[in-house]
Amino acid sequence: MSSGSDIIEKIELYAKGKMSQEERALFEGELASDEQLRKSLELSMLADELVIAQEALKLKEQMRKDLYLYKSKPNWNVYALALLIGLAGGIYVYYNLSSEADVPVNVTSKQVQVVVSEKDSGT
Repeated sequence: MSSGSDIIEKIELYAKGKMSQEERALFEGELASDEQLRKSLELSMLADELVIAQEALKLKEQMRKDLYLYKSKPNWNVYALALLIGLAGGIYVYYNLSSEADVPVNVTSKQVQVVVSEKDSGT
Protein backbone atom coordinates (compact mmCIF):
# COMPACT_ATOMS: atom_id res chain seq x y z
CA MET A 1 0.00 0.00 0.00
CA SER A 2 1.11 3.59 -0.63
CA SER A 3 2.23 6.04 2.03
CA GLY A 4 -0.26 8.37 3.74
CA SER A 5 0.64 11.44 1.69
CA ASP A 6 0.35 9.45 -1.57
CA ILE A 7 -3.11 8.23 -0.55
CA ILE A 8 -4.24 11.76 0.33
CA GLU A 9 -2.90 13.05 -2.97
CA LYS A 10 -4.70 10.29 -4.90
CA ILE A 11 -7.93 10.96 -3.03
CA GLU A 12 -7.72 14.69 -3.81
CA LEU A 13 -6.96 14.06 -7.49
CA TYR A 14 -9.83 11.57 -7.73
CA ALA A 15 -12.30 13.84 -5.93
CA LYS A 16 -11.41 16.78 -8.18
CA GLY A 17 -11.57 14.66 -11.34
CA LYS A 18 -7.96 15.31 -12.26
CA MET A 19 -6.88 11.70 -12.83
CA SER A 20 -6.38 10.19 -16.25
CA GLN A 21 -8.72 7.38 -17.31
CA GLU A 22 -6.07 4.79 -16.49
CA GLU A 23 -5.27 6.24 -13.06
CA ARG A 24 -8.96 6.53 -12.31
CA ALA A 25 -9.61 2.88 -13.19
CA LEU A 26 -6.71 1.75 -10.98
CA PHE A 27 -7.88 3.91 -8.08
CA GLU A 28 -11.46 2.68 -8.38
CA GLY A 29 -10.09 -0.88 -8.25
CA GLU A 30 -8.30 0.00 -5.01
CA LEU A 31 -11.53 1.55 -3.69
CA ALA A 32 -13.45 -1.64 -4.41
CA SER A 33 -10.99 -3.76 -2.45
CA ASP A 34 -10.06 -1.41 0.43
CA GLU A 35 -12.79 -0.30 2.84
CA GLN A 36 -10.44 2.08 4.71
CA LEU A 37 -9.65 3.86 1.41
CA ARG A 38 -13.38 4.25 0.70
CA LYS A 39 -13.93 5.77 4.15
CA SER A 40 -10.98 8.11 3.62
CA LEU A 41 -12.45 9.19 0.28
CA GLU A 42 -15.86 9.81 1.87
CA LEU A 43 -14.29 11.84 4.69
CA SER A 44 -12.24 13.85 2.23
CA MET A 45 -15.31 14.63 0.10
CA LEU A 46 -17.30 15.51 3.22
CA ALA A 47 -14.51 17.82 4.39
CA ASP A 48 -14.49 19.54 0.99
CA GLU A 49 -18.26 20.02 1.15
CA LEU A 50 -17.98 21.46 4.66
CA VAL A 51 -15.29 23.90 3.58
CA ILE A 52 -17.44 25.00 0.64
CA ALA A 53 -20.49 25.33 2.90
CA GLN A 54 -18.50 27.36 5.42
CA GLU A 55 -17.27 29.71 2.69
CA ALA A 56 -20.82 30.06 1.38
CA LEU A 57 -22.06 30.95 4.88
CA LYS A 58 -19.30 33.54 5.27
CA LEU A 59 -20.24 35.04 1.92
CA LYS A 60 -23.94 35.14 2.84
CA GLU A 61 -23.15 36.79 6.16
CA GLN A 62 -20.96 39.39 4.46
CA MET A 63 -23.69 40.07 1.91
CA ARG A 64 -26.24 40.45 4.71
CA LYS A 65 -23.96 42.93 6.52
CA ASP A 66 -23.33 44.90 3.33
CA LEU A 67 -27.04 45.03 2.55
CA TYR A 68 -27.85 46.16 6.09
CA LEU A 69 -25.22 48.91 5.93
CA TYR A 70 -26.51 50.00 2.53
CA LYS A 71 -30.10 50.15 3.74
CA SER A 72 -29.35 51.81 7.07
CA LYS A 73 -27.00 54.48 5.73
CA PRO A 74 -28.95 57.70 5.14
CA ASN A 75 -28.58 59.37 1.77
CA TRP A 76 -27.44 62.81 2.87
CA ASN A 77 -27.41 64.14 -0.68
CA VAL A 78 -31.19 63.85 -0.88
CA TYR A 79 -31.64 65.52 2.51
CA ALA A 80 -29.30 68.36 1.57
CA LEU A 81 -31.09 68.92 -1.75
CA ALA A 82 -34.49 68.97 -0.03
CA LEU A 83 -33.18 71.45 2.54
CA LEU A 84 -31.77 73.73 -0.16
CA ILE A 85 -35.00 73.65 -2.16
CA GLY A 86 -37.03 74.41 0.96
CA LEU A 87 -34.70 77.22 1.95
CA ALA A 88 -34.71 78.75 -1.54
CA GLY A 89 -38.50 78.50 -1.69
CA GLY A 90 -38.85 80.13 1.71
CA ILE A 91 -36.56 83.00 0.77
CA TYR A 92 -38.42 83.52 -2.51
CA VAL A 93 -41.82 83.60 -0.82
CA TYR A 94 -40.57 85.87 1.97
CA TYR A 95 -39.12 88.49 -0.38
CA ASN A 96 -42.04 88.38 -2.82
CA LEU A 97 -44.66 88.80 -0.11
CA SER A 98 -42.77 91.53 1.71
CA SER A 99 -42.06 93.46 -1.51
CA GLU A 100 -45.71 93.28 -2.62
CA ALA A 101 -46.92 94.69 0.70
CA ASP A 102 -44.62 97.73 0.36
CA VAL A 103 -45.72 98.63 -3.18
CA PRO A 104 -48.93 100.69 -3.33
CA VAL A 105 -51.58 99.31 -5.63
CA ASN A 106 -52.83 101.74 -8.28
CA VAL A 107 -56.26 100.94 -9.58
CA THR A 108 -57.09 102.62 -12.84
CA SER A 109 -60.57 103.74 -13.66
CA LYS A 110 -60.80 101.24 -16.53
CA GLN A 111 -60.26 98.37 -14.15
CA VAL A 112 -62.90 99.66 -11.82
CA GLN A 113 -65.34 100.12 -14.68
CA VAL A 114 -64.68 96.58 -15.88
CA VAL A 115 -65.32 95.21 -12.45
CA VAL A 116 -68.42 97.34 -12.06
CA SER A 117 -69.71 96.40 -15.49
CA GLU A 118 -69.15 92.73 -14.71
CA LYS A 119 -71.19 93.12 -11.57
CA ASP A 120 -73.91 94.95 -13.44
CA SER A 121 -74.15 92.38 -16.18
CA GLY A 122 -74.43 89.56 -13.63
CA THR A 123 -77.49 91.02 -11.88
